[in-house]
Amino acid sequence: MKQTNRTEERTPFQQDCILSNEFGKIKCKTVDVSRMGVGVLINGPIPFQNADILSVYIKSLRHRSLANIQWTKQDVNIKATRVGLKVSTSLYAI
Repeated sequence: MKQTNRTEERTPFQQDCILSNEFGKIKCKTVDVSRMGVGVLINGPIPFQNADILSVYIKSLRHRSLANIQWTKQDVNIKATRVGLKVSTSLYAI
């Protein structure tokens, strides 16, 4: 069985999302959410670095939060990148 560092349960949640910082922005899709995190899927390579602080905006919820990149995983089969973000404000408080 694979070991994980997860402390919160994730809920599947597919919605349009925008990640941005002072250097640019990119459209992506959420994959899942937890109380203080969100998983996203980006087409192609990620234009940000691990530990970058980003603004994450989930359109359908009209929710914006600062977030830190916790991990990235390249999926060469679908030419996309999965990204794990830790958000600064709870997604369940909206």
